Amino acid sequence: AKAEKANCSADGKKWCVAGKCVAKETCGDGTVNQSSEQCDDGNAKEGDGCSSTCAKECGSLTFDGVNDWARVDDKIGTIIGAQSTDLTMEAWFKLTGPVKKWQWLLGTSCEYNNIKFETDGRLTFYRWSDQCTGSKVVTDGKWHHVAGVSSWAANSTFQLYIDGELACSGTAKKKMSTAADANLLGGNQFWIATHTGGSCGLVKASSYLKTQMGAVRFSGTRLYDSAFTASPWLPKQASTLVRYNPVADPKG
Repeated sequence: AKAEKANCSADGKKWCVAGKCVAKETCGDGTVNQSSEQCDDGNAKEGDGCSSTCAKECGSLTFDGVNDWARVDDKIGTIIGAQSTDLTMEAWFKLTGPVKKWQWLLGTSCEYNNIKFETDGRLTFYRWSDQCTGSKVVTDGKWHHVAGVSSWAANSTFQLYIDGELACSGTAKKKMSTAADANLLGGNQFWIATHTGGSCGLVKASSYLKTQMGAVRFSGTRLYDSAFTASPWLPKQASTLVRYNPVADPKG
C-alpha cells in the first residue's frame, strides 16, 4: 500500500487518502476540503481574512446572517459635521450567504449614506435622496473591496468603487443636514452588515447580512476620485473617523 498522500496517478493530480486514490485538493481552490484548511477564499493572498496557507487571519469579522451586526455610536454625525462635509465608507467583504434586496453592507442611520445589495448581487450606493447601481456582481464568494464617496453639499457628485474601479456615479440634488441639526445627526451612527429601516437616532438593527468582513474604514473626506489599487489593510489617516483592521498594519 502507498503512503498517505503519496501520488497515485501518472499525471500527479491524485494521491492516496485513507487507502483510496482521490483527486488532490489544494489551498486556494475556493473550497474548504482539507482538515488543514480553516478557510479557502480562492486565492493565495495574505491580509484578506484567509492566509496563503488557508488559515483564518486574526480578528476578521464574521456575520452569521441571523442576528450579527456592528454599530458605531458616539454621535458620529456630529463629528463628521464638525470635521468635514465629505464622507468615504469602505470595506473588504466576502459574502457567505444569499442577499435580499437593499440589505446593507455599510451605512448611516437616517439612510443618508448606505451601500446596499440588489437581489441579483449588484451593489447600490444611496446618497440621500439619489442613488446609482454598479454592473459588477459580487455574490461570487470572493473577497471584494467597496468604497462609497460622497459630499454633503447640494448638486454634489457621489461615486461607488468596486475593487478599485469606478462602478457608478451620480449627482445628489439635495443638501444633507449639518452638525447644527442635532435631531438628525446627533444620533447618526455607522452600521455594518445590517439595515436600520430608515430611522434616525438610536434605532434597532434588522435584515442581517451573512458575510465576512476584512478591513473597514469611515473617513471624513473624499479619499477616491479615480481608479486605485485597494490595499488589504486600511491605514489610519488624519481624516479617519472609524477604522477596523483584522491584520497587522505595516504603518502602525
